[in-house]
Amino acid sequence: MAFNKLPLETMHNIVAHVPNIACLRNLCLTSRALQDVSRAALYRDINLFVDEYHLDGELMTTGCLERQTKLLKNIAEDSKIGHCVRSFTNHPITCRTFRDATLAPQAEQSLLIAAAKNMINLNKALLTPNTLAAEIVANLQSYQKLQNLQIYDLNPKEHIWAFAPTTLKHLKWQVPPLAPGYPPMEEGSTYSLLKMVQATCLSLESFDISLGQRFRYTHRLEALSSQVKNAQLQYRKLAGELPDILPMKNLKHFGLQNSYGLFGDYTVFLDFIKQHHTTLESITIPIGHHFESRESLNFILSITSMLPNLKELSFDTSGPSGPLTEIDIEDFLRELTSHPSTANIEKFSCKDIHAEFTAEIGEKFQAWTKLKFLQIGDIDDEESAYIEDGRVLFDLYKPDIVAFIAHLPPSLTHLYLEINKRDATVDDDSDFDIMCDFGPLIFKSLPLLHTCDVHVWMSNIDGGLGQLPEKGVFYRRLPHISSSNQISDGKKKDVWTSRYDTVYQQDYSFVSKKCETVEVEDGEGGFVGEDAEEVWLGGFEFDCENYESKWEAEGVDRSWPNWMGEKVAGYEMFRSRYVE
Repeated sequence: MAFNKLPLETMHNIVAHVPNIACLRNLCLTSRALQDVSRAALYRDINLFVDEYHLDGELMTTGCLERQTKLLKNIAEDSKIGHCVRSFTNHPITCRTFRDATLAPQAEQSLLIAAAKNMINLNKALLTPNTLAAEIVANLQSYQKLQNLQIYDLNPKEHIWAFAPTTLKHLKWQVPPLAPGYPPMEEGSTYSLLKMVQATCLSLESFDISLGQRFRYTHRLEALSSQVKNAQLQYRKLAGELPDILPMKNLKHFGLQNSYGLFGDYTVFLDFIKQHHTTLESITIPIGHHFESRESLNFILSITSMLPNLKELSFDTSGPSGPLTEIDIEDFLRELTSHPSTANIEKFSCKDIHAEFTAEIGEKFQAWTKLKFLQIGDIDDEESAYIEDGRVLFDLYKPDIVAFIAHLPPSLTHLYLEINKRDATVDDDSDFDIMCDFGPLIFKSLPLLHTCDVHVWMSNIDGGLGQLPEKGVFYRRLPHISSSNQISDGKKKDVWTSRYDTVYQQDYSFVSKKCETVEVEDGEGGFVGEDAEEVWLGGFEFDCENYESKWEAEGVDRSWPNWMGEKVAGYEMFRSRYVE
């Protein structure tokens, strides 16, 4: 075939546009040339998502795990397939029946180890407590292309790589609760983990560490004695080299999450920050849930004052705060945003700002004249003025939300609002309609803004939070293209509105979109700067009722990794509040 004579790079580019997995599998059977490039695309991104789809009252996890096991077996037994894998993702929650094939009772440990060894070209991995993950971590230097690694609930006292350079650029480690009273350099202590990373990840650009959290995982991986002995050996090697360990030259971000909030000794982390103060531009600070206090503010400013190049600031509010000296949230924000050490902030993030969205709160961010990105959640309060009889009153809240946005700095380009109402719900989807029509208004009020989300974290039908928000609206400002395919000037734009509703997570979700053209009048100024790259999720639309009937009629198996329903669940700006 003439197709087989095309350059390999051209064939890869063509196959990259194949619309679905079924077509890729069919292409693997057509010719040897197409088999190679199609197989590379088919196995490039492995996501062991566990489908929670219900059929006749039963979970379809059995078929899902069977397919995942077959997938892992193919990777383990054929090195060519294993070498195709560029990213590997475990299912993020290992509770109840929702465990992926790496934790299935019938999973063969030797098969998991073989699969890990064959995925030698990994570039990105998200790992949960399982044998495959432990194999990758212990032999990290074998993965010469691995740059982005997330580790959940593996104990660094038992699982660590060799005391030698790695290729990592981005590392996130959620450390499970360790035994109290660890001396500073005991194997697996926080200090020794920080120093191991500092000594072996010389190219690291971002490092996040989360302490004491195991709310998502009920599985505990029992480490082999050989793994524990190897970890102890590496830490002993590290201890002998401590005086000669230099700061990482490329570290731009350091994040710390601590389920204990402001309790504990932060000397180790403060010293780490001081060592990297010339390169750090981004920081996540643990301040506890009730953070509007003098102690929290002083702690924050003591850190920001160390960092002359600080541009990105994020708060972790997951832990307790203890008996602190409370101050008004408006005073807290005023002092934070007016302090000289935060003058150059371009990006700010906090899940719960402990206030409703109002014009007065929006004004407090005006001092940050360089702010471009804001992701912020309101207070989760069952006594909220916007809740009545357990129902969210969007019609009352909308004017204050719009006023909050209008009073934000005009430099803003990206805005993500999170409405936290875990104890409330709505009577009907139409109650949310009023939140889906103010895109043109906010884009006119902030001339640089081109991306705005509103995520609503409220109660699902089981009476609690799910892994995804129950509702959302996603506004995007894009260039207006006329009927003659001419791009208009800064006076006219297309505003795309995507809406997401769910009865119970992605299995019963609806995604729709619409577009309206907005034009500013003379004297109103105009739209400025870059536009959004695309409509939310590339213009993705979804109607679970139509798809369910189609899938059942066609006998579609949804257990193959990366099925279409993950499109919404994989949106990176969703910050889960789900607690098992």
